[in-house]
Amino acid sequence: MNKTARIEFVMTEKEAARLKETAKSLRLPVSRLIRMLLEGYRPKEFPGDRFFDDLNKLRDEANKMQLTSEFVKDSEIKETLYDTAMEIKKFILEIEQKYLLPEKSKFKII
Repeated sequence: MNKTARIEFVMTEKEAARLKETAKSLRLPVSRLIRMLLEGYRPKEFPGDRFFDDLNKLRDEANKMQLTSEFVKDSEIKETLYDTAMEIKKFILEIEQKYLLPEKSKFKII
């Protein structure tokens, strides 16, 4: 997408500071935040580094479980380990969607 249109508007220093702070807390550039809002998305606050550390630990454990399942000879245990690993990975995706993806609003500006 070729972004060539430039729009300028005036706001108070307080409003500008609030806009910048909001974008910073979401870890988004101000322009991206405004585009998301125009498209009807409501971004979520960035959950913090601990969230990602914990999610990565959970993902690592699921990967270990899946890898272990490849070396287990008992087919029932092998299947259980693999299925559990896949369920954990599915759960991780659900967590990421719930806490990271912006929500679509019913109200769309453009």
